[in-house]
Amino acid sequence: MSRLLVLRLVPLLMRPAAVVLEGALLSDGYILILLMPVAMMALTISSIPVHLDYFRSHAGMAGHIRLGQIYSSAFSWLTLVSLMVLAGLLMVLPLGFSPLLISAICLTFLIEKLADETCRTLEFSKAFVKWFLVQSLRSGWFILPVGVSLTGADYGDSFLAFAGLILILMALAFLRVTGLRPRLGLDGMAEIRTNLVFLAGSLLSAGYVQLPRLLVAKLFPEQAHVYLATTQLCQGASLIFSVQYQIPYRKIIARRPKLFQRRMWPTMRRLLVPVVLTAILYLAGDASSLLAYPSRDIVQVALLLPILTADTLMLVVLSAHLGYLQWFVGKYSAFMTYLICIGTAGLWAALLVSSGLWQALSLLAVPALTILTGAVWLFIVIMRYFRRSPLHG
Repeated sequence: MSRLLVLRLVPLLMRPAAVVLEGALLSDGYILILLMPVAMMALTISSIPVHLDYFRSHAGMAGHIRLGQIYSSAFSWLTLVSLMVLAGLLMVLPLGFSPLLISAICLTFLIEKLADETCRTLEFSKAFVKWFLVQSLRSGWFILPVGVSLTGADYGDSFLAFAGLILILMALAFLRVTGLRPRLGLDGMAEIRTNLVFLAGSLLSAGYVQLPRLLVAKLFPEQAHVYLATTQLCQGASLIFSVQYQIPYRKIIARRPKLFQRRMWPTMRRLLVPVVLTAILYLAGDASSLLAYPSRDIVQVALLLPILTADTLMLVVLSAHLGYLQWFVGKYSAFMTYLICIGTAGLWAALLVSSGLWQALSLLAVPALTILTGAVWLFIVIMRYFRRSPLHG
């Protein structure tokens, strides 16, 4: 288990390292604080679970090859359509993104999409060393443009050049690992349509993680590098949880999700109590005033670590429960759950905007409010599908 943890931890540290290097070494380095949230949001939203039937089957099983073809077709359509929608929205919405940044975001999205599917296959087959190599390439390449730009090269041009190279390498890795070939068939469109209701669930996960990061990048640009790097560093908490309780039990979760949830809930419940209390204390206190001290970066990291670790733990528990739904909940029922959660977040946002409170938000209040939103969503999911075991366990 410790070996698996190390294999997971090293790639995890590469992204915050890249963000810190960009912020510390480049005076005009603002690509990653905008690119990472947008590209990862697009990845999460486009992650409709078209792989379920293929991963439930196994080599030698009747129809396995056919399921692989359907999966490949659905994945190809998802990637193509998502890329077109992403590029269109970035060009139409008044976000102030330059053509270079839009191109960088689109290339990074493609890299992330191919890497995500490749790593899913490796993880399911427990090929963790190969998973480590792909993840290292996926996360480590962000450092390369920063290093090259220190020699006098243009940072934006260097970023695009490396993104194109990594995209080619990731495409080759995808083809080799999955054994699938891109195809655009009607069967893939039908598979997407069947699982389209899970798009709303992807919106939940994407919004929870990435919208606060974008909000910080817009409202607190001078602190955004430290914030983004710290959020990614705090993902180590989710890594430990995943290595201990999720990754070794992928097949059990797929086949007996309610039983697995019932056994895991006592552990999750013990995590949630300090998480919610931390969010409440940060909202009630006035710790944000400490950010005015001369050693602001050090103080900022010290203040951000507890609340962002709590935020990560809330995400771990919430994501686990949202993931369970894919395996046993009817699509209409899951869709209604997603809509209810989205509606509560909409009401929360409307209250902040209409009251003018959003203008008084501090940097530390952003993750605290995110945690409370996640707690409401988790409560909704538990009440609808796991009421007997968690609430009375």
